[in-house]
Amino acid sequence: MPAVRITLCRRGSGKRRLGTCKIDSDLAVGMVAEFPFCSGKRGSHYEQDNTIELQMPFIKYFFPDAKILPIGVPPAEKSLMIGERLVEMAEKTGKKLLVVGSTDLTHYGLNYGYTPQGRGKEALEWVRNENDRKIIE
Repeated sequence: MPAVRITLCRRGSGKRRLGTCKIDSDLAVGMVAEFPFCSGKRGSHYEQDNTIELQMPFIKYFFPDAKILPIGVPPAEKSLMIGERLVEMAEKTGKKLLVVGSTDLTHYGLNYGYTPQGRGKEALEWVRNENDRKIIE
């Protein structure tokens, strides 16, 4: 069984149109000390998943002084342990957390090279009502 790939951006900031979102490096250091994260530098996780790129303008707009800790985790048991430990660390340091989660669900169609149920309305119904439903539940 291959290792579960989890990523964390340890330092720096995400510069965007609305300004910079700074990384909470204190929490990052604590998490990296306990879990085997892959580097979250450009050229790794961010090329595969642009979720944080889409969320940062909203975070910056609604919480202009907030620090962020981008973590990419799969739907696996270890991900729950990571979340629980992050809450414990934040509580010990008096930090407030707001968790923003996202999933792309199924990327279906010829553009994604994934069409196990064919094409058309019935295939899209399968994506919505069966495959994505498994992820949501």
